[in-house]
Amino acid sequence: MKRIIPKPIKVKIAFLKDFYTRDIIFLAVCALIVGATAFSNIAGNWVFMAIEITVAASLFLFKTDDRLYYEIFIACRYLFSKKKFDGKDQTAIESIQGDVIKFKGGYYAGVLKISSMEFFLLRDEVQNKLIDVFAAIYKNLAVGQKISLVKLDRPVILDEFVKEIQVKFDARKGKAAQDKAIKKILQDRKNALEKINTVDNCCYYNAFYVVLYDENLENLNAALKANARELADGDIVAERISQAELVAFAKRTVTQVFGEREIKYDDEMSVDDVITPKEVKFASKFTEVDGIKETTFVINRYPLETFNAWATALCNIDYTKVVITATPIPTDKAMKQLDRSAAEIEEQYQKTGKVSKRSENELHYASMKYLVEEIGNNNEVMLDVCASVTAYDYENKGGAFRKQVKKTINKLGFRTSSMVSRQAEAYRLSTLNNSLNTAQVFKQGINSSSLAAAFPFVSSQILEHNGIMIGENSAPVIIDFFKRSDMYKNSNVVVLGSVGGGKSFFAKTLFTNLLADDVHLFVLDPEAEYNILAENMGGQVIDMGQGGNIINPFAVLTDVADDSDTHGNLLLAHLTFLEEFFRTTLEGLGSENLELILSLLPELYAKKGITIQTDLKKYVASNKEFPTFDDLLSLIREKTNKAKNLEKANLKVIDTFIKKFAKNGRYSFLWNGQTNLTANADFVVFNFQTLLANANKTIAAAQMLLLTQYLNNELIHNYNKIKKGVSVKPIVIATDEAHVFIDPNNPVALRFMKNTAKRCRKYMGMQVVMTQSVNDFLGGVDLERESKAVITECQYTFVFPLNASSAADFLKLYDKLDITQEEANEIMDNPRGTAFFIAHQRNRTSFRVVATETVRNLFEKSNVKKARKSKKKLAKSNIAEEEKAS
Repeated sequence: MKRIIPKPIKVKIAFLKDFYTRDIIFLAVCALIVGATAFSNIAGNWVFMAIEITVAASLFLFKTDDRLYYEIFIACRYLFSKKKFDGKDQTAIESIQGDVIKFKGGYYAGVLKISSMEFFLLRDEVQNKLIDVFAAIYKNLAVGQKISLVKLDRPVILDEFVKEIQVKFDARKGKAAQDKAIKKILQDRKNALEKINTVDNCCYYNAFYVVLYDENLENLNAALKANARELADGDIVAERISQAELVAFAKRTVTQVFGEREIKYDDEMSVDDVITPKEVKFASKFTEVDGIKETTFVINRYPLETFNAWATALCNIDYTKVVITATPIPTDKAMKQLDRSAAEIEEQYQKTGKVSKRSENELHYASMKYLVEEIGNNNEVMLDVCASVTAYDYENKGGAFRKQVKKTINKLGFRTSSMVSRQAEAYRLSTLNNSLNTAQVFKQGINSSSLAAAFPFVSSQILEHNGIMIGENSAPVIIDFFKRSDMYKNSNVVVLGSVGGGKSFFAKTLFTNLLADDVHLFVLDPEAEYNILAENMGGQVIDMGQGGNIINPFAVLTDVADDSDTHGNLLLAHLTFLEEFFRTTLEGLGSENLELILSLLPELYAKKGITIQTDLKKYVASNKEFPTFDDLLSLIREKTNKAKNLEKANLKVIDTFIKKFAKNGRYSFLWNGQTNLTANADFVVFNFQTLLANANKTIAAAQMLLLTQYLNNELIHNYNKIKKGVSVKPIVIATDEAHVFIDPNNPVALRFMKNTAKRCRKYMGMQVVMTQSVNDFLGGVDLERESKAVITECQYTFVFPLNASSAADFLKLYDKLDITQEEANEIMDNPRGTAFFIAHQRNRTSFRVVATETVRNLFEKSNVKKARKSKKKLAKSNIAEEEKAS
């Protein structure tokens, strides 16, 4: 939304064109000097007159920040002023007591810390609502109060995160290969955080504060309490800071070079010892505070037209402190100023013939009219505003650094004064004190809503306790996928990205770190990508396309329902499942023949002693067998021998379809027999490569359907333990290259992902779906509906670089999220290995994936030494067997 920052409401009295009061005084003095010279008896007085006129004209017409004669006056004043001070002489703070700062001038201040949000992700109406909420703190100002919006670079302190990793490390007592690998991962993770958890290497973030000043402590506390409550009611998180945190804030407004862990709070503490710098030196273009050079620029012109959160770019300039200070102007006084200014502007408009000057006056007059309307009709208030940007020259680049910062500010539409020879005054403006009252030249009248639209609280960090570090942007990205709150309903994840974008690298990094955090991970792997990781993490690889790992379709899984549901419902539910299984595997059989098979199933189970009255949990506990395809084929042939005519013909057709799954059939190795699949390792890879190599998506879909039942059973079994108070590892189910499994004519795979996502949400698990082909999720109306159901059930989305076509498909799938054009461009333009991350509607950001060397080695380097030992052991075993046979 467009916002207007009005031009100055204090228009200096102008005579003729650009002559102002002090200019008239200067010219009058020059005229007196020239006149005195003209009437003097000095020889060659006309020459002196010409020189005086030339000098006066040069001093008057040449301008930098101001006319040259005034700049010289300021320089002379600086030249004869004191330049080196003890730090306490430049510190207005007298003491800090609890949550109150007391100043030497007899006034007080309290500080609210404002939490950031993903402001630009919100719709215009929501943005405007937040700005209106923030504007209230300006409207609530009483005459005599002062308020400052302060942005500081604060270090990211990771002490608690390091401690959490150490606790996990200490808890890992085992000596198996898996435990050793996990300890290496945790140690690496800890080392990585410790490296950036020092004063020299720490990451910084934009921290925002509102400082309220008042001479009356009781009024100050009441106003801060009301402001915090009003902001909270409007969904802006504001917290009053106190004690050590308040001391650290106060110190950082003065100097940037200190360790925040050193800050201690004591009621008897001396401000001079803790906050006050040792020495402050003022040069003409910079200030040196304890050896660090800083330059404070003051904003002297704002863009007339701007947008919501107009101060964001200003606050995002590296190595800076930004202070926007305001004092209220009584409404009647503001209206009188506006009236006088409007009349003066109109007079200037009439007197000038320049088009540029007339255009400028028209814009100025329009902004005055806008202010009058806002104050009169919308309960706006006027404030005297002064904004400063303090830039810290840590690398001691001098003039080049100052020029670059000023250029950056000017590019944003602001104009600045470099405060040459006025750095002492600029320093006081940017620190904690009430000095705005003495800085009349820097004030500009701005109405409360336009000032509130500065709203710079738009940066956010993802630092979640008990999480895992998977990347970095301005700080480490640490995510706890298993947290729960009003905004975080589940742990499910979608990973999207074109080939070569870094999706697989991220997935392996994520899985390795999740394993280190004690999860039970199952991966459906169509391309044998996780064999190395499984080998190094003591995992298990199960080839779903070869014999020896049978999942019996007729086996009733007893954990798929509550403990109390042990009889008929389990069998009936499984018969419904078998209907879907046969529809998938017996494609082309026809609905009539399919119904005939289904009608035989109760008799098939009865032959094994299973009816709706059977307690299936006891049946399983007694190691009794379930029917197999051999049993079904035998029953079909038994029925065929007794049947006549059409029924006999139908049974023979069914026989043809079923025998390929029974003994000696081409698929008998997959499902004919009792279930012997055991997936009891913490990391299990279900390898579908062999199965998919035959390009038979029907069989792959059926295998996935059976695996759904198997994993569903694991999820519920886990959840039943949780309900009993047993500590268990969370189950994570991941489908890599999900597009490979998707068949537009048979959406079993998508249903698997949708149902698994729901069950993971319900049973405290986690599903991860990864694909490089977003288009495969949009194969038709039914497919798109199933796809959106998967997306809806996933809390987290990681989007790696997509081409234009895939990006369009992504926007179609995520049409409810209001992805902005800037974000869409970011998704296409992000470099390899950079993810666009969506946690929820108001939390979206980009980060670069980071994996420590240990983590990378675990999924990139096979354990050659271990493999050699296995080969030697196998060779010795073979020799021993040969010798025994001979």
